Parts: sequence; structure tokens; C-alpha cells
Amino acid sequence: MNAAFSRQDHQIDRLLNLHEVTHLTALSRATVYRAIANGDFPRPVKIGRVSRWPASEVSSFVAGLSAKREATGAPSSSSNLNGEHC
Repeated sequence: MNAAFSRQDHQIDRLLNLHEVTHLTALSRATVYRAIANGDFPRPVKIGRVSRWPASEVSSFVAGLSAKREATGAPSSSSNLNGEHC
């Protein structure tokens, strides 16, 4: 194997389907797409007509919500995305 192309240098990011995204974020399908339209959620990777999200981008989104909550001392920001309070 070429030393310039090692496994550690080129990690392949797992692609999540919408069901997995909604499960990991606790957001509804509609809220995910609304957040994408508002620029608040990562845009999907389109493979033909199928949408997939890189797991690292979804994880970063969730981490960002947690960091925002910690910084403000406010409840989870997911309530702000769908316009409702939990």
C-alpha cells in the first residue's frame, strides 16, 4: 500500500438517511427540511434522488446545539428550530 494513501489519512464519513438523522437529532422530518431551508442544518448529499447526510456534519450540528445551550444556560435549542417549546 502506498504510504501517501493510508487509511488514517482518508476516513470515509458514513452517510445517514433521513430516518437516522431524525432519530439522532430528535427533530421531525419537516423540522429538518425547514432548518435546511433556513441554513440552520447541513444540506444533504444527493445520490440520484436520495438524500444522505454525512454523520460528522450531523454530529457537529448536535454538538453545536449542546455548546449553545451550555453557553447560554438555556434549554435545548431544538425547540427554536420548529418554533415550539418543549
